Amino acid sequence: MAEQRRISFSEIQSVFKSVKNSLNGRTFIHLKNKLGGEYDSVKLTTLHQNLSNIINAHIFFDDKLIFIFEKEDEIKTKLDAYFDGQNFGSYQPYKKQKLDELCDFYHFFVCREINVKVQLSLNDLKEVDGNYQEIYAIEKIPLNCHDFIMIDNKWIVVGIDLADVLGANELNIAENNFFNFLNKEIDIRLDKRVDFFPKIRAFYDLPQNSDNGVTEISFITTAGTAHHEVLKGNATDLRQAPYHDGGVKAVRGQKYNGQLLNNDITPYKINTRFYRVDNRDMDIAIKSSYRALHTANASHVYGAFIYGSRSLSDLNFAINRLTA
Repeated sequence: MAEQRRISFSEIQSVFKSVKNSLNGRTFIHLKNKLGGEYDSVKLTTLHQNLSNIINAHIFFDDKLIFIFEKEDEIKTKLDAYFDGQNFGSYQPYKKQKLDELCDFYHFFVCREINVKVQLSLNDLKEVDGNYQEIYAIEKIPLNCHDFIMIDNKWIVVGIDLADVLGANELNIAENNFFNFLNKEIDIRLDKRVDFFPKIRAFYDLPQNSDNGVTEISFITTAGTAHHEVLKGNATDLRQAPYHDGGVKAVRGQKYNGQLLNNDITPYKINTRFYRVDNRDMDIAIKSSYRALHTANASHVYGAFIYGSRSLSDLNFAINRLTA
């Protein structure tokens, strides 16, 4: 499951080694094979518990596309009725929990599929007509996903699971399906959405210090030229990279008849990394598009991606950043 959810191999490997240094390997398969030679039941129990903690934290909080809505009191009543009932719909109740006095979590389970392009050999096919150099197929891989609704004293937060694992089209379908399920099967309609588009600029304008850094950005210049840049090497903030800083200064320094034009870039997609004291960094990404900038709804983005969240505290950190 750790591999399916794309939990980093180094994180899983460190859990194995923390239990016993010889439980080491280069791949997930190697780690699994190591277990066959381990007979210390105490160590195996400890390993199982530690891995379960990581995987459950990832299931509940990490790799999510989240939407934030203003709180409506009747939503909790409808969710409680669904979770306490017996006639379940297309999404199975997975777990209902009260994480603190003012926070209720409702986790749903659903199995989705992703399409993966795989290369075949001629031996994989019984009959092939013609001469082929390469043959490809689309393999459908099932994914166990855990979407959620969180209700606190101010917000209702909806999370779509495995946002990074699912492709863009698959994620869009997952989003639509979950909101349709809430509407049709639980009679929940969420309308008062928080718009994240202004946060794209706000995240870009955050103080350039050790607390945060931009790792990826798409923007247009006043001339209409689109740029996409990704952080390189061991750098921590793309805004401080010479290739970005120099380009932005050139745009802002443009003049006409000796007068500054007050030109600037317009970011429409950004990934910001928040560097944490516990060395577990968190990424928040907000994604509009070049095409959207030229439509009537250009200034609206309602979903944000979060990566690296492993607790309610982490999730609240992201919510506060997106709603401040």
